[in-house]
Amino acid sequence: MKRLAGLSIRWKILIGFSVLCVLGGLVYDFWEVRAQRSIVMGHIHDRLLAAALDVQTTYGGQFHDRVLDGYVMDADEFRAAEARLSLEAYQHDLSYLYTVVMEDDQPTFVIGSLTPEEQAAGERNTFMDPYDSAPEELRRALLDGETAYASYADAYGDFDSIFLPFSTPSGRRYVVAADVETKAVDAQLARTRVASAVQTTLLWLVCTAGALLAIHRLVGPLSTLNSYARGLMEHGLHAPHELQEPVRELSVKRADEVGVLSRSLLEMNAALAEHVGKLQDAMAMIEEQNETLEEQVAERTRELADKNEALEESLARLRETQGQLLVQERLASLGSLTAGIAHEIKNPLNFVNNFAKLSVGLVDEVEEEMEKLGGDDAAEAKENIADALADLRVNVTKISEHGERADRIVRGMLQHARGSTGQRMETDIGMLVDEGMSLAYHAMRGQDPTFNVTFDKQFAQGLPAITVCPDDLNRVILNIVANGCYAVKKRADAEGADYCPTVQARTWLEDSHLCIALRDNGTGMPEHVRAHIFEPFFTTKPTGEGTGLGLSISYEIITQGHGGQLSVTSAEGEFTEFLIKLPVGA
Repeated sequence: MKRLAGLSIRWKILIGFSVLCVLGGLVYDFWEVRAQRSIVMGHIHDRLLAAALDVQTTYGGQFHDRVLDGYVMDADEFRAAEARLSLEAYQHDLSYLYTVVMEDDQPTFVIGSLTPEEQAAGERNTFMDPYDSAPEELRRALLDGETAYASYADAYGDFDSIFLPFSTPSGRRYVVAADVETKAVDAQLARTRVASAVQTTLLWLVCTAGALLAIHRLVGPLSTLNSYARGLMEHGLHAPHELQEPVRELSVKRADEVGVLSRSLLEMNAALAEHVGKLQDAMAMIEEQNETLEEQVAERTRELADKNEALEESLARLRETQGQLLVQERLASLGSLTAGIAHEIKNPLNFVNNFAKLSVGLVDEVEEEMEKLGGDDAAEAKENIADALADLRVNVTKISEHGERADRIVRGMLQHARGSTGQRMETDIGMLVDEGMSLAYHAMRGQDPTFNVTFDKQFAQGLPAITVCPDDLNRVILNIVANGCYAVKKRADAEGADYCPTVQARTWLEDSHLCIALRDNGTGMPEHVRAHIFEPFFTTKPTGEGTGLGLSISYEIITQGHGGQLSVTSAEGEFTEFLIKLPVGA
């Protein structure tokens, strides 16, 4: 295949034509032999059928009835019948003619022709001989009474035969058979093959001559065009004159595809030269534009550098402003707590003062009773002293309880005012939520002494203490509960005494997260409010009542500071619930 690929186009065309001619001749020979065989076999079958009909007409059924009934046939009559059958076979160019009858379910040979060679040798057919080698088609013709054809071989050679069934007047069946040797058919087909081979050779010669003419007409111009193409590759679009001139002659003299291809190559060369010139002009323009663009980029780079400096200054101011806003938010929440804290501290202080005054009176009573111990009323004095001391113990206990209550309130307020230290420690979440709810309640009471709310605390038992920043988390609880108290107060103002304001807090453990749910049955939020609830400076409160930073800061504390989740669900006019999820391993 590599050698064939390296041949020139002349040899490729010549070899291609030769291969096509040989293949065409083989196909033609095949179909010609098949057609001739069909024609020869048709003629043979026609001769066989005509001879069989002549024999039936010559002898008829009476001959076979007479032979079968009485075997009446002398030697002269047998030889006359045999000679007549041989004549019929000779006239129809057949090998043999003979008749067969069915005798006791056995095909039986009655009489047949002899070839000239057999007659010269003095051979004779055997009368009424069992036909043991009868072909199956002859047996079917005897039994079914239908004409049958067969190709078979026996001791005498290979034959093509026809078996034509007839019936005698008495109803007996017999067959007139005619044979022709297959070698006669093969001889005629051999002559057909010779003629076909001669025709194929002539066809190959004609095709070869045509191939040579085509090569001369086609390959020469192609070589010229190939040289021109190579010249374009070596010299660019301006090939030498000695290469261009033959192509111009072809474009003028030839009107066929070669001429069209030559004109197309010349036109393409001219068009490419024109486009290359335009391309060179465009490249020069692009270089000029590149220089201009480089200058513009340098100028824009300087402008961007100036703008970046301005943006950095703006960012610094923005961060400073953000820090101030955070301080203001803390101070605002601290201010809202101050009035409530002062009111709440006043109550335990009143208890402390009152119980302290009672305790002073009890001390005076004890001193008076002690003076009576030496007299007659000593027993009664001891009893009065004991009662006074018991009351004094109760007063001191109450003073201690309310003092601790005031201390817790002050400590929570100081923690909130102090801001986050950033220090993490193990914290009891239930206690932290409880303190945040208490601070939020005190703040609302400071703003509205008539405010009241029911706290529903459902803290799970046995929750692990988790490591968090308690100051930051306390600020989150305070912000959310304060918003809940604000919402239930608004709904209570609108619905009156039939409404029971409630803020619920629940804690539980779920999938390695400690969950805190803070739910209020206040005014709820519509969808468009929930979509922006954690955005900085977004608030639904009137001007002066909120900064819009509480929930935004809470979201950052939970998600960024503690790696947790903060989400909200709400139904307008029904409830709002904030869900906090903190990883236990944080």
